[in-house]
Amino acid sequence: ALWLFCQASGHPRPRPPFPTPRASDRPTEPLIKRPLILVLPEKHQLKTVAELWKRDKIEEPLISLPSVESIARNFQQGLARLAVDWLPAIQVNSVDLIETYVANGFGIGVSVQIPGVPLQPGLRRIALDGFDPVPVGAIWRGKATPLIKAVINEMKLRATALG
Repeated sequence: ALWLFCQASGHPRPRPPFPTPRASDRPTEPLIKRPLILVLPEKHQLKTVAELWKRDKIEEPLISLPSVESIARNFQQGLARLAVDWLPAIQVNSVDLIETYVANGFGIGVSVQIPGVPLQPGLRRIALDGFDPVPVGAIWRGKATPLIKAVINEMKLRATALG
């Protein structure tokens, strides 16, 4: 069995009836890393993340994936390096829901930039330079068969094309 571990999707683990693979005992192949972004309404006054980090207290609610996901973990680790406290007020289970909550005025979301996928209308992104990107890769059980190798090679080509 071959799984794509794309923690950016909000669904890094296969759902039942498939067993959850553990990276520690499964072969993996890194494919691409995606940068973190903040998602906010187009009309929000914030222009740079530096403006946000300078505040004594960030008033806007943070919308995030659960803390076990790479997006949330990398974001909180980056905030810790900056000595900034901003814990999630709302946790959702997909990046699509992050955009939906932001579009409906519930706060600012942390997500990843997905090549070729525009944000919902009325939203914009601000890059989070200096924050660790989110890895996307393949994970499988057992020895890589010729089919698995072919799929991984195709995935590598597509990942390279995405940049």
